[in-house]
Amino acid sequence: MITCKRTWRNSLWLLAAASSFALVQPLLAQPVTGSLETVRGVRVLKLWGTPDQRGYAHGFLLGDDLMDSLEDTMLNERIVDAPQIYESKVHGQLVRRFRFTADQRAELEGMLRGIVKAVGLQGIQLKKLHRDLDVFDLMALNSMADWYPFACSSFSAWGPATKGGEMITARNLDFIPLPGLADHVLIVYLSPGGGRLPWVSLAWPGLIGAYSAMNAEGVTVSMHDATPLQPTHQGAFVPRSLALRAAMETARAGTAIDDVKRVLIKSPAMMGNNIHVSSPYDGQPNPAVVFEYDGNLDKHGGVTPRFSTATPSPCWLTCTNHYCVRTKAPPQQNHPFDSAKRFGTISDAVARVLESAQKINLSKAKEILSSVAQVGSVQTLQTVFYFPNRKELHIGLASPGKAVSSAPLIVFALPELLAK
Repeated sequence: MITCKRTWRNSLWLLAAASSFALVQPLLAQPVTGSLETVRGVRVLKLWGTPDQRGYAHGFLLGDDLMDSLEDTMLNERIVDAPQIYESKVHGQLVRRFRFTADQRAELEGMLRGIVKAVGLQGIQLKKLHRDLDVFDLMALNSMADWYPFACSSFSAWGPATKGGEMITARNLDFIPLPGLADHVLIVYLSPGGGRLPWVSLAWPGLIGAYSAMNAEGVTVSMHDATPLQPTHQGAFVPRSLALRAAMETARAGTAIDDVKRVLIKSPAMMGNNIHVSSPYDGQPNPAVVFEYDGNLDKHGGVTPRFSTATPSPCWLTCTNHYCVRTKAPPQQNHPFDSAKRFGTISDAVARVLESAQKINLSKAKEILSSVAQVGSVQTLQTVFYFPNRKELHIGLASPGKAVSSAPLIVFALPELLAK
């Protein structure tokens, strides 16, 4: 145990030392292995190269926005009551409870150098903290979903429920409408390396994980919160967006459920999760699943799959913010943000469409998600309609003063996004 603690302290020291080196070497020439352009009104960040190179390009191309986003989101008083709480509880303690791989650390170190190159040494001060940005702040940003909850809704429909039988997955991402979260960006990983798959994430500057994502084979993941079971895992937790990134880079269309489960089993989570996964429909019995997932390893190794039980045909699946099979706690104890109500609204709407001998299409899916969209203190910030068989994403983005349901949908074809 003493050796493990010493090793962990040594790792932290080396990481801090690397951060310091990054700050005093801001002017070293380095190629920018990335591109940033605005496509149909949406910023698209494409990254390639080594983890360090991808991180550098990310930080260099989005440096100004990233600094603003950190101040306006992670350090917002609606997230942490006061800067000193962030410093002592998050930066000083909580971030040390998460496990980052060597590649992920290299990517964040590269990002820090890229930010310095973009904004200069004078531009990296976090004004609310009166100090310079460091790599632990970037780790905190990339684990924020694990220490501050989201609230989301989604459903999948396929086979007899859709025209031509194609898979349709629709998802709302709900969160506090903070100023920094109006800065949406599609992040495209063109060459993860090591035989891993390219993938696309709808996210915000500085995030290297997956929240709403599709990979090159049409497999999708969507993150939702749930109230976790009491954790039994004793070691470091894995930031759940980074677990989903690993899933995106390894999940194949024909084996998506097994591939994603294999990653989650190895990635104990601090937060409770409903991870909605879907893949192109090709007649398989379970093309979509919700993984109920947390740090209680005594229950199914931490990961409980939930498949469609719809009647008369299991061809659609609903997901909000509570466990359905991992625990049977009554709704008032584990259904945040009216989760049970939203679950029922989506399920009833899908059932009504099918009972009327109609099919779920984009128009119906948009209508259903609009009926559970959040407004007010919690808002639907992003809506995504995935078409895995076509390898398309249709996205709607909230903007200040405009609800996502009134935003036009913007269509992106995966081949377009995955072209350098």
